[in-house]
Amino acid sequence: MPRGGARPGAGRKRAPRVKLEPASPENETPLEYMLKVMRDGSATPARRDAMAIRALPYVHHRNPVPPESPTKSDWGDLLAVPPAPPAYRLKDVDDER
Repeated sequence: MPRGGARPGAGRKRAPRVKLEPASPENETPLEYMLKVMRDGSATPARRDAMAIRALPYVHHRNPVPPESPTKSDWGDLLAVPPAPPAYRLKDVDDER
């Protein structure tokens, strides 16, 4: 009697194949939909703003070089360290006698 090898019905089942359809006016990508709503003049400004925010990372990429750090002269007193609070000393019970 054989002890190994392939057995019918054993193993992981294959996933069903999904048929992709080409993009058409009825079947547009999410980015195309967001851009269409953003450019639509009859949409509310809040909806147009929301679509612009959602589409932003897909249309405009981040700058790979970060800007230079601001210096103290650029920000003035905003970066100044506030003075330390006055030091307080706890009284001992023996100090009151």
